[in-house]
Amino acid sequence: MGNNSFGYTGVAPKTKIVPVRVLGRCGGAESDIADGIVWAVGGKVGSLPLNANPVRILNLSLGGEHSCSSTYQDAINYARNLKALIVVSAGNDKQDVSEQAPANCSGVMAVAATNKLGAKADYSNFGNGVDIAAPGGDSTNGGVWSLGNMGTKGPTTDGWSRKSGTSMAAPHVAGVAALMLATNSLLQPSDTAYLMKTTARSFPGTCTDCGTGIVDAEAAVAAAKYFRYEVEPNDSMASAQYVNLTGKARVLGTLQAAYPEKVDIYSMYIPAGHTLVTQLRMLSFDINFTGSMELMDATGKVLKKSVMVAGHPEANYYNGTGAGLSVYLKVKGSSSQMLSTGERLYEMRSWRNSNTW
Repeated sequence: MGNNSFGYTGVAPKTKIVPVRVLGRCGGAESDIADGIVWAVGGKVGSLPLNANPVRILNLSLGGEHSCSSTYQDAINYARNLKALIVVSAGNDKQDVSEQAPANCSGVMAVAATNKLGAKADYSNFGNGVDIAAPGGDSTNGGVWSLGNMGTKGPTTDGWSRKSGTSMAAPHVAGVAALMLATNSLLQPSDTAYLMKTTARSFPGTCTDCGTGIVDAEAAVAAAKYFRYEVEPNDSMASAQYVNLTGKARVLGTLQAAYPEKVDIYSMYIPAGHTLVTQLRMLSFDINFTGSMELMDATGKVLKKSVMVAGHPEANYYNGTGAGLSVYLKVKGSSSQMLSTGERLYEMRSWRNSNTW
């Protein structure tokens, strides 16, 4: 039995849901949907009382074939400014998601549907605007079991049935986002989307233009747990930021293009007989700016300098001292342009005793 003692357990069973009805039997107006978005995140809508439970994740299993209107975009911008993640179904018209609103709006996470085989569901929209995919089912391989009601003209007995569509896929992603926030409440919407996309599993079937992969709840939650931002000042060993390597750590930080002498230093602990692996990925596209790393001991002696592995700087170090070792990792940048300005974003991934990320 499920966590409701009825039959099924949801992706995030302890999540609180705020249901907002914006559609009727024959659809609804964009203005109603936009008002629902604003109200859900705590905004004022007409004479309605304020939502006493503003949400951090919105699931929009709806859409229509047209461009993103200012009505939609303004509401989405409002929600994003209040740190809400907006998950939207990509649509079921076998066409590019650019034709489907609000999935084609800026600032949303558009979700395509896969079938039981891990391939694109035959009805699912696709395209560069799709961020990620999730199970949506299809008529051939079976749908997604969903709770419902058995009444035909009104609510009667609770039940369940198989449903198919990107409307089934999107809630999987919203549920995983809720699990991630439960693990790390400091995540911003862009962080949640980024970690989910970079931990997605590869498609076992064919799913062209379906985003980065199929959402992987376990990997996404693990990434969220050990995700941190760079905390300044951390430009000396005395002010080094500690990185917990109990799990696979990710740190997002910035380097100053105009000040290559400014570095970021992180402290880490390597148990005896363990190997530290650290990768650096520059996320700001700039062919003139490069990043590198140096691993140092407590005296400042350089133990290892990063080398390029698969196009990214990587520093690996085995602690063979027979005792635990505290080390310091220096991240630094260099630019071939004297007048290069602005910050350059990077991601540092660190872990112990693993051959791959």
